Parts: sequence; structure tokens; C-alpha cells
Amino acid sequence: YSSYSPVRWFRWNVNAALSQNRILNYTEYVDAYDAEWNYYQHTNELGSTALAFSPALVASNSFRIKPVKNFEISLISKFVSRQYIDNSASRVRSLDPYLVSNALASYTIHTNFIREIGLTLMVNNLFNERYESNAWVYRWIEDGVEKLFDGYFPQAGTNFLLSASLKF
Repeated sequence: YSSYSPVRWFRWNVNAALSQNRILNYTEYVDAYDAEWNYYQHTNELGSTALAFSPALVASNSFRIKPVKNFEISLISKFVSRQYIDNSASRVRSLDPYLVSNALASYTIHTNFIREIGLTLMVNNLFNERYESNAWVYRWIEDGVEKLFDGYFPQAGTNFLLSASLKF
């Protein structure tokens, strides 16, 4: 994590997590059925593979600007590198890397009756990025032919959140 503030009204925050999560001697087991629907398991010795759902890089970045007292605007971005949806580390069964940005504006009002009123507008997925953050997969072999059943969880396009908070 690092933060840089060259002037009082501006701050830049950056953080990143680099990781390499591996299975050293991975044996993949795939359910298999012959023409008569007799069950067996097909095995693949894959050696060293990336662990499912373990991106090598997750990074975030935010620019915060306070142009006037009690008002703040932020641009927040997050990058997630490729993730595999099973332990085979097959690119075919993976989530593409994505970068998503959000904008946040907040204003605070102080009164005698209510100590603090906070108003916040957040615009999520500012650039309407199309991405999936999770998925599942089931593979099997049927009469010598590999089959695949999978599903992906697409995330919302541009969306808004407006909130008000009161402190007495």
C-alpha cells in the first residue's frame, strides 16, 4: 500500500497483491462414461498448475480530490488478472482479466439539530465494463468425447447508489 498527497486537497492511494498460488503435482480426475454408461475416472497428471480462483495480481488505485470543505470526489479502479475456474490452469476454463472503475462523491452538512448529514453518490462500473467475477465448471467424458457444463456470473453494468446518513 502506498499513498501520495502532494497538496492538501489531493490524495493518490495505490495497493497491489502479487501472488503465485500453485499445486505442485496436480492429478486431475474427470468422470467418464462408456457407451453402456459404465462409470470410471479418467486421470491426467498435470504437474504444477495455478490454484483455481487465485489471480496473480489484484491492484487498486484511487484518486481523491477535496475541492472545497465538506465535499469529496474519488475515482477508484480495481484490476484483477486472469483466474482459472478449475485447478487445471486451462485458459479455456478461465475468467478474463478485468479493470473496473467507480466514482464516489460525498458531501457533509453540519447543523444544530442533526450533528452531521452525509450525502453520498456512488457510480459503480463507471465505464460499463463487461466482466465476470466468478464461474463454475463440470467436465466429463461421454463415450470418448469430452463434455463441458459451465456457468459464469456476469456483473452489473453501470449502476448507482445514493445514500444519506444522519449522526445525532
